[in-house]
Amino acid sequence: MRTRQATVAQDDTPFGADADPQPEPDDEVSWDEKAGREDEGEATGPGRRFQWLVALGPVLPILAAQGYFAARLLVTNTAFIDEATYMYAGHQEISHIVHGSPVASYETFFSGAPIIYPMLSALAAALHGVVAARIFSLACMLLATVAVYLTGRRMYGTLAGFFAAALFAALGPTLHLSSYATFDAMALCLLAWSTWCAVAFAYGDRRDVLVYGPLLMVLADCTKYASLLWNPVIIALAGLAGPGFSAWKVSRWWNVQRFALVSGGFLLVAVLAGREPYFTGFDKTTLQRQPSNSTAAEVAQHAAQWVGPLLAVGLLGLIVLAFGSRSGRTTAPEVATAGVLLFAGLLAPLNQLRIHTLLSLEKHADIGASFTAILAGYLIARLCGPLRMNRAVRAVTVTLAVCVSVLPLGYVGVAQAKQIHDSWPDSTQLVDTLRPLVHRGSDNYLVEDYDVPAFYLGGAVHWQQWHDTVSASWKDPTTGAVLTGVPAFKAAIAAHHYQVIVLDFAETPATDVAIRGTITKSGYRLVARIPTQSTSGKGAYYIWDLPGGAQAITPATSPAAPGPAATGSASPHPTASPSPGSSKNPATGASHSASPTASASASAKH
Repeated sequence: MRTRQATVAQDDTPFGADADPQPEPDDEVSWDEKAGREDEGEATGPGRRFQWLVALGPVLPILAAQGYFAARLLVTNTAFIDEATYMYAGHQEISHIVHGSPVASYETFFSGAPIIYPMLSALAAALHGVVAARIFSLACMLLATVAVYLTGRRMYGTLAGFFAAALFAALGPTLHLSSYATFDAMALCLLAWSTWCAVAFAYGDRRDVLVYGPLLMVLADCTKYASLLWNPVIIALAGLAGPGFSAWKVSRWWNVQRFALVSGGFLLVAVLAGREPYFTGFDKTTLQRQPSNSTAAEVAQHAAQWVGPLLAVGLLGLIVLAFGSRSGRTTAPEVATAGVLLFAGLLAPLNQLRIHTLLSLEKHADIGASFTAILAGYLIARLCGPLRMNRAVRAVTVTLAVCVSVLPLGYVGVAQAKQIHDSWPDSTQLVDTLRPLVHRGSDNYLVEDYDVPAFYLGGAVHWQQWHDTVSASWKDPTTGAVLTGVPAFKAAIAAHHYQVIVLDFAETPATDVAIRGTITKSGYRLVARIPTQSTSGKGAYYIWDLPGGAQAITPATSPAAPGPAATGSASPHPTASPSPGSSKNPATGASHSASPTASASASAKH
């Protein structure tokens, strides 16, 4: 592997090391001199591995703290619907590949490739359930923190990298994703390491990152389609960061072209591999995502709640660099690089302002935060004072900076992550109640948000037996008329098409209210009312069973139909509307149809 001689970093010594006793004027050095660290390619074998261990030393306490607070959340609640959906879909995809079993066409309505993260999470869940899948997310987020540290270290020095990683790890969304089994953590990790590769390429450290960087970026795009939003940011950093011509003896624009060309090649391969089914899912969930009714003020308020302090510090960092350019201490590319890092943090809020939605705001904002944290880390390192100070003064300064900036952010972040994890109800009692009522066979089960019990019950029920309350179609056997929506549900219930019905009046409350009377009149027996409580409010699961099986059509007396429970949001976003991020969302194109036959008519691939 060929490497190039990198320039020496301004701050590449351990925090406590004695500095050069002869400081340069104003305790400043040129950007090109301070931008890099020692060339890691000069050492080989054990020596190089030792260099990496030394380089990672400052970030280890951050990783320990992040891992500790995230680990406390791993077992605090049962799987949320999105977590259950991806693990359940992953099990089906694996069964399809290994045994050729039919599987729902998840690629047409998932906002990420179902053969990537869902399969990995399913493999993890096979070891120890949702906890193991969340541990996989924790590993991804810890790696993302390492990437943020190394990127900040390469651009602005060790101290800046330390604060960048600390600020990022302290955020509530970061701690949430560190204990949340969805594709967001994996996508963020891939983007963070792609960013490190782009910066390493910009500084001329190594040639192979021109392949690894675009490859990781496109893999992140396939994992979560919304990751495409940050592709231009990473490509821009490949040209704006670093010393420019002296890195590869070519212009910055040429660096951008090369990185973009390789990225486009990988992306073209991904598009050709996925073809129409995947493009349908990408179009429905990303390009044509339906606007919500959240106001601009609400989106801005919640964005400020999640990443506002970090964006504010990043803005100050940009201002400092901009003023430095007036005195000649910084250059235009350096200011432009800072602007790109800040803009990356604003991308998610701006995009969600465009479509007026709070959905997944904190998760998307955390991706942007992985960029802006680097700029914020630079500012705090700069405020720590001249780097050529004695060991004791420097240690005190850094400690005070941590207490003032990182600890308050972490205190709020821990509380935010805990609030998110407490915002959906525990499903243990629901699953235990359903277990003796359902079985693999010809019966059909109408369950609002069925993915959670489907995941926990596993192979006890075939996936085609589950039906949700999002949409339905029913062909009248007498008139041949095709009904959809609420009339279809009523007709199917009256015909005793479902053996078990579960409603919680949360995800589709209007439909639930409309069909509850039909459930009572059609002879279903109320088996259980399971109260639920979360930070989103109180609620209840109502479970009906058809006495005598689906073929017993003699009406029976059942308890009075319940009214809607206190319908707090079922979303893991305490300040947002209920999350439709899984296959339960009409906007994603998910549709399970009720039909007179035993098998669901949801599209499947064989």
